[in-house]
Amino acid sequence: TYIIQSGSYSADAISRKADAFIETLGEVITKMTDDDFAQVKNAIKEKLLEKPKSIAEKANIFYDLTFEKAKDFNRLEENLAALESVSKEDVLALYKKAMSKETRKVVELRLYAAEHKVSEEVAEGVEVVTIPKAFREKREYRKK
Repeated sequence: TYIIQSGSYSADAISRKADAFIETLGEVITKMTDDDFAQVKNAIKEKLLEKPKSIAEKANIFYDLTFEKAKDFNRLEENLAALESVSKEDVLALYKKAMSKETRKVVELRLYAAEHKVSEEVAEGVEVVTIPKAFREKREYRKK
């Protein structure tokens, strides 16, 4: 999951840029030296080990662990252990499985600012919603 927003570019332009970046990422990973890969892993480790900067931030961490992560209070330690053991080949295999055009599953929501025009090019299977109320009214909802 990722979110991209821009005040300068339309949603279409951002989508094209994101797709172009994703397509080159496999090559970037492949060309990465072992030292570069270790530096990336170390940067991720440092980010994971950052201490909360406020009580509210600490409370948010506990809330997330309790209600979003099924009370997995060992998550940090497990993530650090997984990070330690992951190889460049593991990351590349995951990239190919999750991000290749053949295997990835995408739900893309584009929101347009008033000054940006909706693209005339609409891919097959894409539904353009210009009137949200009308869209909601024609949806069928099922109880789980």
